[in-house]
Amino acid sequence: MAFGERSSIPIVILLGIILLFGIVTFALAAATLGTLNKRHDNLNGQIENLNRQIENFDQEIKNLTQKIINIDHYLTMTTTTTTTTTTSPATSTFVPTSMILSDSTN
Repeated sequence: MAFGERSSIPIVILLGIILLFGIVTFALAAATLGTLNKRHDNLNGQIENLNRQIENFDQEIKNLTQKIINIDHYLTMTTTTTTTTTTSPATSTFVPTSMILSDSTN
């Protein structure tokens, strides 16, 4: 081998190592993105489930509110007016005995 010639074997080995690290990096990135995508899908499913539950609760609240309004309307329609009567205590008038005696003598 002459002074200006280089062997291609070390360069091929170096390129193989770089290629191996590139493939490993690509595989790790793909696995990471796959995991993130799966988590994202799970979160979307949970959010949709929560939205359905909130819609169900909202509908139940609307139904209960309507029932309360109906009950209140029914109660105001069927309420009877009650009248309260009070009796006043018996009043007595003071008549002096002299008047009674004078009337009885006449």
